[in-house]
Amino acid sequence: MTDLTKPFQLNQFVIYPQNDQIFYKQTHHKLEPKVMQVLMTLIRNRNRVVSVEELLDEIWEGLVVTPKSAQRSISVLRKVFADDKETYIKTFSKRGYQFVIEPVPLEMNPPNFVMLSVRHVALLALLFLTLFMVSAWGIIHALSCE
Repeated sequence: MTDLTKPFQLNQFVIYPQNDQIFYKQTHHKLEPKVMQVLMTLIRNRNRVVSVEELLDEIWEGLVVTPKSAQRSISVLRKVFADDKETYIKTFSKRGYQFVIEPVPLEMNPPNFVMLSVRHVALLALLFLTLFMVSAWGIIHALSCE
């Protein structure tokens, strides 16, 4: 049985439950904590259908919410998994949901590298361009003052 507190795989998706993150190839998804809790509840109970009421009782315990909260979380997960054919989360009308993929523990730790988003790369490029322009201006200004 897979330890669901540690990173694991669902097909080609790598799940980091403690960080609320899912990686797929070059794509990174940061989930809301409640959405990750829905995913983990479904995976822990993958041998049976989990009702919307059970999800609400377990994840939103003590809060006044409607079934839309659980349905929205399922929708977010389906988008992340591109699950329009219910390959990962199967819907049982008026009964609930069942996760149908077996989690697999990660064999090794992922490499320690920094994941840079396109925004970060663009900001770094802009910073280097600005530093280059300031340096070039300083050199030109120094030469013209001689």
